[in-house]
This record gives sequence, structure tokens and C-alpha cells, in this order.
Amino acid sequence: MAARKTFLIIDANSVIHRAFHALPELSDRKGEPAQAVYGFALAFMHIAKELDPDYAVACFDTKKPTFRHEKFAGYKAQRPATPAALVGQFSKVLELLNGFGVKTFSLEGYEADDLIATVASKASSAAATLDKNIDICVLTGDYDSLQLVNGVARVYLVTRGVKKAVIYDSQAVFEKFGVNPDQIAAFKALSGDASDNIPGAPGIGQKTAAGLLQRYGSIEKIYGALESAADEFLGSAAVKESLRSNKESILLFEGLTNLDREVPIDFDLEGCKFTRFAGELPRQTLENFGFVSLAKRLPGKEGQCLTRSLF
Repeated sequence: MAARKTFLIIDANSVIHRAFHALPELSDRKGEPAQAVYGFALAFMHIAKELDPDYAVACFDTKKPTFRHEKFAGYKAQRPATPAALVGQFSKVLELLNGFGVKTFSLEGYEADDLIATVASKASSAAATLDKNIDICVLTGDYDSLQLVNGVARVYLVTRGVKKAVIYDSQAVFEKFGVNPDQIAAFKALSGDASDNIPGAPGIGQKTAAGLLQRYGSIEKIYGALESAADEFLGSAAVKESLRSNKESILLFEGLTNLDREVPIDFDLEGCKFTRFAGELPRQTLENFGFVSLAKRLPGKEGQCLTRSLF
């Protein structure tokens, strides 16, 4: 049996935002803000050392609204505008990734989450076709990616720093939420998701939502049971009324939360190979930003051990 390969997928926007807000102000050689770039580089170098991936990609959001914004005006409406000091750092992270030899994906009209889901799906299919065994690891701060967890895919969820990332497999997802990974979208549709400004159904919290999904399996089957007299429905009169009164919204929210695994991207497994910082370009890229200490920590370089705290 062929040795297992590791495919790392990074939610670039998520990691960039966390680095920016967690680190003190830092400038590059041009005197421009660079703490998000520095933090992203530090995080990537750490996860690359820990996982030693054979393949690596990073997925980015774009400014253009997605189908979710078109279907629900309130989608992510509560999120503040991107700080001016951060705006210019996204292109710099892209430059950093190019220097590291990491393939990047972005497409107008789609979120990074959808690109991540599509890459994960295509990588699994391509590996199966080529008779390769592959493990997929997603580095993100977004709980939506938990719906991708399965027998070969895990999520490294960053909330307080990369070193403290919580690793989610199927069991960990169930222990945290009381549902399986493929029920996450339904769970959020019922109980709500403050991070995306999805209100859920009034009176239905996480415990109730998990109980309904454990009993019936899906929103479709919940409504099938609610409308059937053959079984005593699980839930109070208030829950039943909330489900009946908010059916259209609940189905909409589930559609908003479901990740699109068929984004039209040009994907080639071999084009996503990670060369593990080979050559001089990774070092030159870091030094061009003024990150000399990080350049010295690259594999094979003097002082490569990453001991600094990772936001």
C-alpha cells in the first residue's frame, strides 16, 4: 500500500485576520503595516513543520458579494469593515505564498470556504483516481469547515493561536456540538450562527437542535415527522410552532450554510505539490519583507526551531 500523503488547505482570510488582531503593529522594510503578513508566515511555517504536507494550497475570499448575500441581505451584515491597515496586507500574503511555492485559489462570487470544500473534494477524487492515500487537513478559524470532516479530512480550528488549534475529527465534532459533521449546516440553520448573522429559529438553541438532528437525522426528516401523526414528535409545543412558522427561513439558512463543493476552478493535484521551502526564493521573500529572523528559521537554515509564541 502506498504511503499516505498529506494535503494542507489554508483558509487564508481567516488566518490573516487572526494574525492582524493578535499581534502588535509591525512594519515591513517599506514602512508599511505587516503584522498580518508576519503572523501568517509564522503560522504557515509552524503548521508546515508539524504536518510536513506533500501538498499545500491557500484559499482567499474576494470583495464581490456571493450568492449568500443575494439570497439573504443580513448575511454577515454585522461584521465591521476591514481596518485600513489590514487592507493592503492581503496582496502581501499572496506574494509571501507565491514565494513559498504554495498554490492559491480565489474566485469572485465564492467564499474561501467554498473553495476549500471544492479543493478537498477534488483532492480526494484525484487521489483515488491515482491510487494514492491522502489525508486532508484544513487550517481555519471558521466552524463552517467542520462539515468537511470525514474519514480522511480533519480541521485544525484556530481560535487562540496556531499552537492551540483544536483538531476536529468526526468524534470531536460530535462531542462539541452533538451532531455529525454532515449535520453542521442543519444544526446552524436551526440554532443560528452569530458569526454569519444567521438567526436560526426562535426558541431553538443548540441543545434542542442537536436533539432533533440526533432523533431525525436531517431537517427534511424533521419536517416529515412534524407533519406525520405516526410518531410522537420530539419537542415542545413552542418548538413545533417555531419550526412550522419559520420553515422557509430554516431551509434558506441551511442553504446558506452548506458549502459549495463544485466551484468551477482549475484543479490539478500535482500542481499543488509543496516543495517544503526548497531553493532560495522562500528565504529571499522573507528577507524582502524584512523578516530576517524568520528567514533563519526555515528548514535547513541556522536557528530554524520555531520557539516564538504563535498568536
